[in-house]
Amino acid sequence: MNNPKVYLKPNAFLEPLFNQWYAWSYLISPATSAMYMANLQLKILQSFIATPQVHVSAMKNPANLGAPFISYDASKVGEIKELMEKTITKQSYILDFANAVKTLDKKLKEEAKG
Repeated sequence: MNNPKVYLKPNAFLEPLFNQWYAWSYLISPATSAMYMANLQLKILQSFIATPQVHVSAMKNPANLGAPFISYDASKVGEIKELMEKTITKQSYILDFANAVKTLDKKLKEEAKG
């Protein structure tokens, strides 16, 4: 079997993703990644679907770089909606876990003694 050598260009870079979003070190923990998806990612997607023009306008201001806005044109609403539906469907077990963490936190606040 002839396997030719292949090389990666020096200017290539890797971009690790978590559910099609930039991966951050705190997403390694299952609890924080679940809470991040449930309480931030899905809310940003819902916001873009509901008001894409707000996101488009916000991203024109350099001060909003890194803010919770999606940097896509309003014409991408359909794709963003598909991503949200896919995330909810395929990652339902993660969303269930996030809900369980929230329920546990509430229970501990109400019932914990000590």
